[in-house]
Amino acid sequence: MPTYKAKGLIIKSYRLGEADKIVKIFTPDMGLISAVAKGAFNMKSRFSGRLELYNVIDCEFSQGRTLDIVSQAEILEIFNGISGDFLKFNYTQSLSEMILKTQSEKAASYNLFKLTYLVIKKMNNIDDSNEVFLQMLLIFFMINFSKIMGYAPMLKCCTVCGCEMLKNPEIFSVKYGGTVCRSCSSGKSGIIFFNDEEMHLLTGLLSCRLEELTDFKVSYRTSSRILDLMAEYVSFHSEINLSSLAYLKKIHKNIV
Repeated sequence: MPTYKAKGLIIKSYRLGEADKIVKIFTPDMGLISAVAKGAFNMKSRFSGRLELYNVIDCEFSQGRTLDIVSQAEILEIFNGISGDFLKFNYTQSLSEMILKTQSEKAASYNLFKLTYLVIKKMNNIDDSNEVFLQMLLIFFMINFSKIMGYAPMLKCCTVCGCEMLKNPEIFSVKYGGTVCRSCSSGKSGIIFFNDEEMHLLTGLLSCRLEELTDFKVSYRTSSRILDLMAEYVSFHSEINLSSLAYLKKIHKNIV
């Protein structure tokens, strides 16, 4: 049976039968890998503690008929600050959902893996569940995800007529992929109006580096609105439904 090795981040796992576990691993060189770890739930399994969600692992796989089989696994890094924190876990789930719904099996995307790894690591290392900063991290991920996928929001010119925006843009269209001038926005559906703080956050996150996120001081209302916008934007242009974000909105009123 042919074998191969890969390093990656576990972004989904679930039980198969009584003792086996399915893992979905996002790797830099092979994209998504779905594999079964036989006997992973047995008390004396050699995989005990190794194939947990958001562990970074080095695996050896055997090729199977329908699913590849995990034959060996070694832990490279553990992000245990996520699994024990309700907010961190659910925001990270939203990120994972985007990968799972847009990436193909064994189709490499090094830049997307690097982005995913760095954002999850940052989420893990936050001292407490600062929800505004968690939202900023997810917005940052969505913006850079859209860049990698080839549909980053355009903010410097009108996406309908192409005219340069001579002052700070304030009108946005998900459908047209960015800002729209006042003339072109007239009569169009789905037009979104921003205040200065909201547009400052969106334009700033479009060009900032991950380590610069702490420089932004915004309200929960602002970060929530831009997160909703980017969720709608990614959903529309990737043609997916981000159900995990809907769940976050549903539970939010019970934890703030």
